[in-house]
Parts: sequence; C-alpha cells; structure tokens
Amino acid sequence: MSIDRLRVLAIIIDIREAVLVDQATGIVWEVEPRDEIVQWACAEHGMTVEGWLVALHTDPELVRLFEEALDEILVDPPDPGPYDEISRESPRGAPDPLPEAFERDARLLGRPVVPVKHEWFAHTAPGP
Repeated sequence: MSIDRLRVLAIIIDIREAVLVDQATGIVWEVEPRDEIVQWACAEHGMTVEGWLVALHTDPELVRLFEEALDEILVDPPDPGPYDEISRESPRGAPDPLPEAFERDARLLGRPVVPVKHEWFAHTAPGP
C-alpha cells in the first residue's frame, strides 16, 4: 500500500498546532487530542480519520514522529536536577581568587600546598 507521507505529516502538524492553540486558550489535555481536532485536520487534507490512521500506522517513523510531537506538548519537561543550580562560584558566593583556588584544589587532591607566585597573571591581567 502506498501512503502519502506528506499528507500524513501535514495532518500531524495541524493536530499539534491545534493542541498548542487549545493550550494557549486554557484548554489542558491529559492524554491525546480530542476527536474533533483529528477529524478537522484530516478533513482539511482530504483524508478520513480511518485512512489517516491506517497510513500513519503503516510507517513506524510517522508513528514515532506523531508520538514525539504529542509528548513534546503534553508531557511536562524533565526535572533538571541539581544542575540548574550549580554555578562556578565558590560556596561562599564569590569567585575564588586564583591563588586560593589552586591551594584549595591541592588540598582536595591531597597534594602539598606550595605557594605559587603568579607573575604571569600580573603580566596578562588588563591594566587599570
């Protein structure tokens, strides 16, 4: 059976857009698109709902695309975990000065703390 992938894709896009419009107007969906939206999208592209479903399920890539399009707009985003709060600042809330950072890293790694003169830093730092 030959399917018109572009038409099936256009219906998927129309369903997705209709769901987004519903969400923007305050209609929240729990599971899947309402029948009216699917019927409307199919009619707009000259297909029956049954014909669209057969064509959709004939191509696994289109099924996956449809499922992911719905998941994207219906499912809450994943919890970012602690990574959204991690910063490059020290625990006290201010960036470590360079020598202090080296000393802290040496202590954490169990290496001897050796005072280091950072003359190269003074030469490369921008002037006043």
